[in-house]
Order: sequence, then C-alpha cells, then structure tokens
Amino acid sequence: MVSENTSSNKVTFYGSSGYINYIDVLKDIAKNYETNGITSGSRYINYMVGDDSKTYDTDLIESVFGTMNDINNHGYWIANCHEYRYEASGYTFYYVNFVSGNSINSFEIAQIAIDGYGEVHNEEQNYIRPIVILKSGITSINGNGSKESPWKVN
Repeated sequence: MVSENTSSNKVTFYGSSGYINYIDVLKDIAKNYETNGITSGSRYINYMVGDDSKTYDTDLIESVFGTMNDINNHGYWIANCHEYRYEASGYTFYYVNFVSGNSINSFEIAQIAIDGYGEVHNEEQNYIRPIVILKSGITSINGNGSKESPWKVN
C-alpha cells in the first residue's frame, strides 16, 4: 500500500556520505511506517522492481493515482542511485534519484576526483513516500481513505 501523500517532513542527503547511505536510510525510514498486527513489512519506492526489471513502482503508482506525484505535488526520493566515471574530467559523479514534476530526475550529490585529490559535495531535500505491505486478511471496516475519513482496518 502506498499513500497518495508524502511525508510532512523532508529528508536531506549530502555529499558522498549521503550517496553511500542513501538506500539504507530510505529503507530504515520506511520501517517506521509499519504497524504491528496490520503490516507484514515495508520497503521504499524503487524505480525497478520484479525479476524482469520492467515493472516500476512509479508505474504502479501512476496507474492507481493517475500521476507519480503526490496530491500536493511534492517531490520525493526513490531508492535508486548511480555513479558515472568520466575519465576526461578526472571525476566520478554520484547521483541520487527522485520524482518531481511527474518525472524521474537525478541529482548530482557528489563529485570525487579519480586521483583522490578533490571533492565537491551537494545537498538536496525531498519528501518520503514508502510502501507498506499489509498482512493478508486485512480489510477496511470503515472510512474512505481520505484525510477526513481515514480507513480503519480490522
């Protein structure tokens, strides 16, 4: 289950340490959304899921909500990152990914010189949008899922 909303607070990642810890931090934050007796686990929105690497969480979200954006049009982190080594520049570039403007974007969080002499660190903030996995047999006993009438489950 994924909410139509993102978190109320942003999470900041900074530089090479932000890149190194990116995926684990998102997974740890997602665990905080679990509810004992109702959920069987959690995970963070990933760009690619499934064995065929052709199924995307963002596609699933778009098919349900009609957009990858949340209802407030907030950007949010997705659990993908990558690096690009560019020999001609002498740097390796490190990127983290997020959804904004109904598209997947990359942010350069760090540049580290290939020879080890020089680094550039950048900072970025975004909201959180984890996925929780409901236990089997969970049903809605009332509510419609809106802010005014949230679902109550048995």
